[in-house]
Amino acid sequence: YLEESFNMYRSVVDLLECNITYLTTNPMCEPQLGKRGLYKTIGGDNRDSRRQMAMLSVLNLADGTHSLLDIAERWDLDFELLHSVATALARAGLLVEQPPDMVTTSLGRRRRATAGKSG
Repeated sequence: YLEESFNMYRSVVDLLECNITYLTTNPMCEPQLGKRGLYKTIGGDNRDSRRQMAMLSVLNLADGTHSLLDIAERWDLDFELLHSVATALARAGLLVEQPPDMVTTSLGRRRRATAGKSG
């Protein structure tokens, strides 16, 4: 039981450490995923279609307010898949990591997060 408990806690810590909030670098246009080698143009198996759906979901909600866990819950997608996809999108320059102490308002303005303060 000890090993099982340890593995469960480790997976929770891993999830929390990888739960990043991203901001898209192309908010007003559709990025060309195919020319970056990120999107298959023809056919593929079910795994490819889930990866593409995950990629589009991350790009759709990468507004600086939704974390990867938020996106996983909203679209019922595997967190590890989303993390993998987001990492690839960031490497391609389509996403930037949002600092944990910053939030983006609905008007696109960035401000410091104020924990525990009611508005």
